[in-house]
Amino acid sequence: MMWFRFLFVIGVLEASACGSSMLVGAGGSGGTGGVDGGSGGAGGAAGGPPGSVMFVLSAPPPGSFCDELSCNGGSAHLSITTADGQTVDLSGGSCGAMDCTSCRLLICPQVAIACPAAQGVPYTGGTWTWDGAYAGASTCGASHVTCSETKYAAPGHYVARFCATPGSVVQPDAGLPVCVPAGQPECTELPFDFPASTPVSITLATPAVGQP
Repeated sequence: MMWFRFLFVIGVLEASACGSSMLVGAGGSGGTGGVDGGSGGAGGAAGGPPGSVMFVLSAPPPGSFCDELSCNGGSAHLSITTADGQTVDLSGGSCGAMDCTSCRLLICPQVAIACPAAQGVPYTGGTWTWDGAYAGASTCGASHVTCSETKYAAPGHYVARFCATPGSVVQPDAGLPVCVPAGQPECTELPFDFPASTPVSITLATPAVGQP
C-alpha cells in the first residue's frame, strides 16, 4: 500500500507540473478562452488575483459516491461558468500547449515508473480554493502564434457546478478495490460571488433508490 501511495503522489506531481486541473466536473467542459465580461462577470487580466473563494463540497451519506484513483488523480468534480453561461477554463497550461511567456510548447517531465492500476475509493467531498486563475488565449512571437497564459477573473457573479458519480467501492477476489458506478453523475449548481470572504458550501442531493 505504501508503494502504491508513493506512485500515486508522483503521478499527481507530474500532472501538476503540466498545469492540469482536477476541477472540471462531469457535465463541465474545457474553457472557451477565458472570461469575456458583461453581465456574467467582468473580463480578467494577466495581473495578480483580486482575491479568492473557498468551496466546501459535500456528497454526504446515505448517498454513496466513489472515484477511481490512478497516476492521473481522481475524478474531476467542479467547474465554473459566468452568470451568462461562459465556461471558465480552469485547465491552465497543459502538455502540448503553447506558453505565452516563453512562446514554446509546454513539455511535461516523464517519470520512469509504471503507473499502477486504478483504485476505487469512496468520495464524500472536499475543499478547494480558487484565486480566479484561468487559461486565457493570447498570441506571442513575431508570427503572433496562438498561446495560453494565466489570467485572473475579475470580481463578479459566477456559477459553480459540482458533480460526483454515484456508486460503491467493491473489493474483487484479487487486485485493488474498484469503483462500481450506479448511474450517471449527480450534479448541482450554485451561484456565487467572486471573491468571497466566507466559504461557499455545495451539497449533492442523495441519489434516489433504484435510480438508473
